[in-house]
Amino acid sequence: IVSRQVNRNLKEQNRKVFSQTVGQNRRALIRGFNHTPQSVLIGTMSFWEGVDFPGEMVEILVILKIPFDNPDDPVLISEIKNYKKRNQNPFMEYQVPSAAVKFKQGFGRLIRSMTDTGVCILTDPRLVNKRYGKFILDSLPLQHKTFNDMDEILRKSVYLNNSGVAHEVH
Repeated sequence: IVSRQVNRNLKEQNRKVFSQTVGQNRRALIRGFNHTPQSVLIGTMSFWEGVDFPGEMVEILVILKIPFDNPDDPVLISEIKNYKKRNQNPFMEYQVPSAAVKFKQGFGRLIRSMTDTGVCILTDPRLVNKRYGKFILDSLPLQHKTFNDMDEILRKSVYLNNSGVAHEVH
């Protein structure tokens, strides 16, 4: 659904969208993204590890939601039981720290070196509305700014040049 909306909006700008879907070859997506300037890659958490897009390959990263483990995962279910047996809070002591590590890995697709720059847009309201959101945001290696909507982001954080590339405003 997201890729269709993005495809429609970017078609006018002659940008190619590489979208991970069932049966889609991950390596082919990576190769296509690497060889197509100004393209967009839409993928799942499988792109958060073992993939390197150096330098300006990734200028804008959008993370839609906090990467909590699947609640039906047998390993997660077992860990929750173990924490409860020890009278510990499995959510705050296991699930949130695990999500924070995955979140930081996802963010790492944007910032790979000390010279990399970019914009990361986090759309999960739990990051600012829930107590654990601060813990997850604090796992990132830099300060964050909170915006209320996309217009505010465009006004205060970035501008788009003639080619449609976002640049940070200081």
